[in-house]
Amino acid sequence: MAEPTISPRWLYDARGSDLFERITETDEYYLTRKEIELLEHHADSIAPFLDEANNPDPSLRRIVVELGAGSGRKTTLLLNAIKRISKDEPVTYTPVDVSESALLENAKKYNLSESGFVVKPKVAMYQDCLPELGTLPGRKTFLFLGSSLGNYADEEAVELLSLVRSSMGVRDRLLVGVDTPHGSHKSAGVIEAAYNDKKGITAEFTLNSLSHVNKIAGLDFNTDKFRHVATYDEDQRAILTYVESTEDQVVKTDNGKSVLNLKKEDRIFMEQSRKFSRGMMQKLGTESGLMVTRTWSTDDGCHLIVEYSRDTLTDLGRVTDWIFTGLAQHTLGGKGLLEQPISLRHPFLFYKGHIPAFLQTKTVLDRPIPGFDECRARELCVIFERGMDPEVGTGEVTHRHSKTPPKWPSEEETQAYETGVREAAREIIRDETGYDRLALIGVEHECMHQETLLYMAANAPQLTHTAPERPPPPPP
Repeated sequence: MAEPTISPRWLYDARGSDLFERITETDEYYLTRKEIELLEHHADSIAPFLDEANNPDPSLRRIVVELGAGSGRKTTLLLNAIKRISKDEPVTYTPVDVSESALLENAKKYNLSESGFVVKPKVAMYQDCLPELGTLPGRKTFLFLGSSLGNYADEEAVELLSLVRSSMGVRDRLLVGVDTPHGSHKSAGVIEAAYNDKKGITAEFTLNSLSHVNKIAGLDFNTDKFRHVATYDEDQRAILTYVESTEDQVVKTDNGKSVLNLKKEDRIFMEQSRKFSRGMMQKLGTESGLMVTRTWSTDDGCHLIVEYSRDTLTDLGRVTDWIFTGLAQHTLGGKGLLEQPISLRHPFLFYKGHIPAFLQTKTVLDRPIPGFDECRARELCVIFERGMDPEVGTGEVTHRHSKTPPKWPSEEETQAYETGVREAAREIIRDETGYDRLALIGVEHECMHQETLLYMAANAPQLTHTAPERPPPPPP
């Protein structure tokens, strides 16, 4: 029999939100204190976008969208730092939460409207409002603070981060705050104690969800017959929270229908509170089409804030793949990407290899290319390094070109080379400083050749315009 589960969303009615606020003030619950400590020390460096870190633009229209804005206390530290660099330009703040009472309480408590902010709260689920919020004019900072990501399994976290990504423009960002796992800086016991405070407020918070479910679903959970259980699983790096039955019992509907039979010590799973390292956050970002651009942590490493931007290399690669898919489908004679529609240019396949070859020479250099030994990776780079660029009138070669091979590499090998170089470049850009400018050069180069490919297609009479199957649309 599957373990009974109650969704974490039912933890937060008006009383639940109030109880959680009280939890954050307990001696044991270090998470909020550490997040505030981080923001107090680093808000001024977090406030500007990466490309304006040394020279913030006071005229920039800034929009802050906070997900899960149950408490505005920590957020005001960052908002005030953003307002300081915005000068006279108003900052729009849109907190999103399923709890209307929490949003109203924050608006009343922190008086942001009187501090130069335009406050536009949203009572909604994330998936219902993010597409709309993504269209707001201005440069957006999405916030997901309070270690809330810890409530999500990997696949759920990727789904959420991907949802946010789809609402981000190329110049927007997402800031995520997380609690870090146990280690030399923080014991497993300290983590577990944070979810088992001596005053019993966390227990009251967990059991309150049963009362909330009773109201929503018409059930008769008796909170006196359950107890709160929260343990830290070191392997999963997560707090696992349950309500445990203290006796044999049957949960019924209002009309007396039995819906759940429980024995003494049977448990209902309530939520998990996972802990994340930088590496784990990077992995989640990669799987969500996001790139880690900056991180900040407390001096003791207890709390971490990660800044994500859209993974431009991946975005751009998807558009390039879309173009090549269309070209392959539209060629006559079964030549595919070996079609050479313009005599003064190499076949389409060359550009599929040339784009990663440029990235290899500027960013990857002599580092390993996944899937290729050093010798073959170098050979492919030489083949694809430079195209043919003769004088149009005479055909005379006036520049150094790569030697045209007697036989081009296969489409399969060229695709694998492109994939490998992108993967290697992505790792270098994420892990090492000083490569941002080189990455932008690679992006500019790829955009230029996207235009080249479309120009070649538009001027190629041997291409058909009735493809057997239309390629998918390019990504947003």
